[in-house]
Amino acid sequence: MKNSLILISLIVFSILLFGCNKEVQNESLSYDYSLFAKQSENESLELLDNAVYNKGDTVFLVMTNVKGFEKGGDGLNWFDVNVEIIKDDNVIIKDEDLLEDKGHLDLENNTAKSPYGTFTSDENLVSGIYQLKMTVKDKVSGKEVTATKEFELI
Repeated sequence: MKNSLILISLIVFSILLFGCNKEVQNESLSYDYSLFAKQSENESLELLDNAVYNKGDTVFLVMTNVKGFEKGGDGLNWFDVNVEIIKDDNVIIKDEDLLEDKGHLDLENNTAKSPYGTFTSDENLVSGIYQLKMTVKDKVSGKEVTATKEFELI
């Protein structure tokens, strides 16, 4: 009887200790497309048919309709953008938190219509194929989504 009581106590204690902890799944954000762009003379972004940039150009990678953000306690969304430049499987440039406080705003339908990451090349980089890896991160929920695309620097 005493052993049964100890066993029941252990089971109840285990349920209380472990059974009340729900596993929170970190679902990802999603987006429709990712496209390269360049800045036009009037400072708007022009989408590119090919991803070829000259040294000194600013490379833009745009994600369209990034969905799934959550609002914080203040009723606003808060997201940020990180960019990595990869050459021959090595990260050569890493730039984080590009938006800072500019990403703290009210997104209609919790969707960022066209966030973008940028990288300004310079003459010291060798010509060739690079990858731009852009991550959009929801600072409220911790969700994120990443796009990686190749571009050529000439």
